Amino acid sequence: MSETIDAGGPFTSRFGAGRLLFLVAEHTPSGRIVGVSSSIPPLSVLGGMERDGADPVVLGATAMAYVKVRALSVADGYRRQGIASALLAKALAVHRDHRAFFAYGQFTADDATLTRFYRRHGFTVHAPGEPVILPSSSRHRDVGASPLPGEQMFSRLI
Repeated sequence: MSETIDAGGPFTSRFGAGRLLFLVAEHTPSGRIVGVSSSIPPLSVLGGMERDGADPVVLGATAMAYVKVRALSVADGYRRQGIASALLAKALAVHRDHRAFFAYGQFTADDATLTRFYRRHGFTVHAPGEPVILPSSSRHRDVGASPLPGEQMFSRLI
């Protein structure tokens, strides 16, 4: 996996190719890492599709079309400076440039700060416990992603 990240190429799993993206925000004078983001193919969705007998071509297309925002974090002393917004915008742009069209993720339910943040960035914030339906192309059926207990999902087209 580290070679894939270093080379910027697609990550290949048993589900097909997908894009792992890890971004780091660095404080220029000190070199300190002040923010990180990671986004990945929708592995739990792909696992469910595989268990349901999905065709390998469909699995590969799904791995490239959808992005799960896995982590987005900024150090306490650097919040409210646009770092998380910049990391998220860059991640979505990279995935869009590689033909992904839908992003989603989840966070602890009823976190008003994160609800405002994701809405400000064009995401729909779903009710706690509500799954996200990942829209399909005309050739493939819709699939869903469900939050863990105590979480809620966010999603948008990219």
